[in-house]
Amino acid sequence: MGVRKMREELKKIGFGLVAVGLCLALLASACIPQVAKAEPKEKMIKIGLRGLFTGAVASTGVPYCTGTIDYFRYLNDVHGGVNGIPFKILWEDNGSSGVREVSTHKRFKEAGVVAEITYLSLGAEVTTRAQQRDEIPLVSFSYLSDICLTYPIRWVFGGVQTWNSESATAIEWAKGNWTEPRPLRVGIMIYDHPSGWTAIDGIPDYCAKVGVEYIGYEVVPILGCIDATVELLRLAAKKPDWLLFPMCGASFVTVMKDADRLELQEKGIKLCCTVSALDKVYIDIVRKGAENWYVIRHIPAAWETEFPGTKAVREAAKRYRGQQPREIPELYVGGWIGGTIMMEAVRLAIEKVGYENLTGRSVRDGFASIKGFDNGIVLPMFMSDDKPWCIDYVRMYQVQQGWAVPISEWIKKVPPPELGSLVIKK
Repeated sequence: MGVRKMREELKKIGFGLVAVGLCLALLASACIPQVAKAEPKEKMIKIGLRGLFTGAVASTGVPYCTGTIDYFRYLNDVHGGVNGIPFKILWEDNGSSGVREVSTHKRFKEAGVVAEITYLSLGAEVTTRAQQRDEIPLVSFSYLSDICLTYPIRWVFGGVQTWNSESATAIEWAKGNWTEPRPLRVGIMIYDHPSGWTAIDGIPDYCAKVGVEYIGYEVVPILGCIDATVELLRLAAKKPDWLLFPMCGASFVTVMKDADRLELQEKGIKLCCTVSALDKVYIDIVRKGAENWYVIRHIPAAWETEFPGTKAVREAAKRYRGQQPREIPELYVGGWIGGTIMMEAVRLAIEKVGYENLTGRSVRDGFASIKGFDNGIVLPMFMSDDKPWCIDYVRMYQVQQGWAVPISEWIKKVPPPELGSLVIKK
């Protein structure tokens, strides 16, 4: 074969191979699955709820948490969320454990929440530095302490103030209604927990300042408190006029039952819970032993129709829990209030930066700029870096015929700085 003919044959073979290659390429491309265009992500606002459904203070935590969950369900179902964007509530039960609050915060961070809620005071304290580091704001609706203060700006906010602020406010109200010529005598029982100890911070000095005789305090366990007889008798032996109980949960139930068995009220001693805890749940447990107890509360009952915002609470409780107005625990309303505060902070953040730029920091700025927010349940609320709590007023209630009914107008609480608490460093 000549050279020319060989070249012509090779050229034919080359064209054939090219054709085969093209066919194979087309066949292969036909077999490659086609990637669909990514659908735009559904808009939602993720909030983390660190729940208290079990453990020592579940009797308080359950209605608080269900009230918060139902608020956001109602907000989504009836109002479409905020600005048409629904909320997604991620929740975990931490069983009253501060350690579990830490791990829950980590999981919520990975899930992309822009803010968190806790009803465990210790939970706020153990994650305060993590909230600051991860730039995820936290609202603690139990109480605030100095441990929760971050600088230069706040990352932990409170629905209510410190527990000693509520103790002082109860003392102030009791003194204002005292008619005897001698000084009012007041004692306190706490449980052995950081929240309990903060309830007496600065109280001896405050009593001396306002002319009240402080007879001291007693301590019971927060876990496994099965009898408080000795502690109650020691306080009673000092002849108090009022005994304050900044307590909740199982320990508080034991204390209430023992106070009834010892007939302390029959001895002329007035008994007062100072952390809003004494509600329908406790009354139903203790029954007649709760009669005539006082409780200083920032939470009205759902059946108090003078507050327009309680109408939605009643509707939600009936829709999601099957409860009639008189069956709704007051602390369910407290959880609802917590949800409204969170919603307002998010709304302010979206208003300022837009949904696409919504972050933990922008929600934090929303909390720090709440001004005159009116949810129709409590008096208008204000919050800032200098005042990282939003509820400043309470009312005194008394259990009468099985119901806690209001017996006072709104009372401005004694500010924590007057008791040496939550003093912001400039």
